[in-house]
Amino acid sequence: GTQDNGTQFIPFLGLNDKQNAIEVNGGDGGYTEISKFNPNAFFAATPQGGLLRSANAGGSFSDFYDLDIIPDPPGGSFVTPFLLWEGVFDQIVDTIIIGKIPTPIQGPNHAEYDTIIDTVNTPAKFFVGLDNNVYMTKEATDFSLTPEWFRISKGISGVIESMAISKDGDVLYVGNNAGRIYRITNIRNAVYGLRWSCAFNFPDTTTITCFWTPDSANVITDEIALFASRNVTGLSVDPNDNAHVVMTLGNYNNTKYVYETKNGLDTVPSWTSIQGNLPAMPVYSVVIDANDGNIIYLGTEFGVWASSNGGGSWSVEIGGDMDNVPTFMIRQEHHPRYWDDPFNATYKDSFVLYIATHGRGLFSSGFDPYVEFPGIEDEETNITFSKSLQVYPNPINNEGYAGFIMEKTADVHIEIYDLQGRLVEHYEELDHIAGKFIYVIDGTKFHNGTYLIRAITENETRVAKMIILR
Repeated sequence: GTQDNGTQFIPFLGLNDKQNAIEVNGGDGGYTEISKFNPNAFFAATPQGGLLRSANAGGSFSDFYDLDIIPDPPGGSFVTPFLLWEGVFDQIVDTIIIGKIPTPIQGPNHAEYDTIIDTVNTPAKFFVGLDNNVYMTKEATDFSLTPEWFRISKGISGVIESMAISKDGDVLYVGNNAGRIYRITNIRNAVYGLRWSCAFNFPDTTTITCFWTPDSANVITDEIALFASRNVTGLSVDPNDNAHVVMTLGNYNNTKYVYETKNGLDTVPSWTSIQGNLPAMPVYSVVIDANDGNIIYLGTEFGVWASSNGGGSWSVEIGGDMDNVPTFMIRQEHHPRYWDDPFNATYKDSFVLYIATHGRGLFSSGFDPYVEFPGIEDEETNITFSKSLQVYPNPINNEGYAGFIMEKTADVHIEIYDLQGRLVEHYEELDHIAGKFIYVIDGTKFHNGTYLIRAITENETRVAKMIILR
């Protein structure tokens, strides 16, 4: 998301110009997300709490707040923070609500409802930080309905500026524009709707208004830090330790801008400055390395700085096209090749940093997409062919295609698995000549859902996600 230049999509495949991008939404952009399960599910923002989603890779957007969030947009930071957490290939069990049954009335104008619950695998949770509240929905990637939202915070005040979720999706850290940091816990284990607090619109005892509350599901909000009159610009949770958090602060004319806690789950966490030799300047973003909690990256007023010893010392990271320019956001993601085959350990511990600057462009560290993702487009199938396996369209309705470029003649085996690891389709072609390989997918043979499709040749296995949606 960019200021005054909309929300830009860089697809990597087939790009020859490093300044090439597709504007998928106009005006001022903000935070963005793309689903790991459904790569056509895009999320974008507009200022002060505007939230948009797209089911067709940015072809069109619509808002997706429900009536529990009024007004729409409800108000938030100019760059409203949101994030999408997905239990990718984790096969965790989550709870959903499939109905409500009333319990005896408690008092003249009050009743409570129990719920009938069920379980689902690999859920997604979408969080947005607004004025005085954090909301969450489990249905952001379900385009068949208007998602149901839950206010999971209690007692938060001010404009929320930053958020960070633990790797397991159970702990959310939140920072606001007044220097307060909140911790929201038990997100993963809570049943959303287990206990609805319902009130009759007295004296009309036939109309009932119901509310889900964090207390009813034991979702707990605690204020765990106060840095008075400062803006909490960034938060990062160690992917290997939910209690290890680094936070950053903005504002000029201060001496300390980076703090760390290693007991963030305690009742009263202790915060220690790790400013070290870092110049006294606003810091806008922070990332703890996914493999080593002692490695920390900062986006600052003067470029990217890094520490390899837990903040004991800092050095500026200048190299390639990057220079000392204001760096407003750093994100850490798996190397894109990881998604070619998540079952392969080759890229399991490989991560890429994406860096967004103020007016000087976007950068990546760890791979060059224009080297690793050259592509040629096939006019008949619309697949942009490369060495990796591509699926088009995705989601598939009745028919789709999977294809890739073969460097030499070889046997090809196609295997399609559901997310429980069950083989549901197999195809074999012997001695396919070098060049483009195309496999026609009959979508009518599959149930709606997400699948993994493997293409196995003599010395290489390629994997892509395939979504069936009819």
